[in-house]
Amino acid sequence: KPDAMLEKRFWSKLPQIMCYRIPAELNAEAAADIFSRDIDTIDMLDIAFPGMGEDGHTASLFPGSNALLDNRSVVPVFDSP
Repeated sequence: KPDAMLEKRFWSKLPQIMCYRIPAELNAEAAADIFSRDIDTIDMLDIAFPGMGEDGHTASLFPGSNALLDNRSVVPVFDSP
């Protein structure tokens, strides 16, 4: 499991770290809502581990997507290719 691997090999080695994860097991809208509450409370990220789509894309914004018009700090994306 990726979370367990990161915990064992990376996060457990760092002192006093705050970790914010996107609850991807939820639907996109719920996950974005929960994550935005966390992310809106901090000034900056020191490191980010983006997820990877089935076709290998990471953090991609696709042309024509309604997500590009959304101004929220965390935006759920639907019907991405």
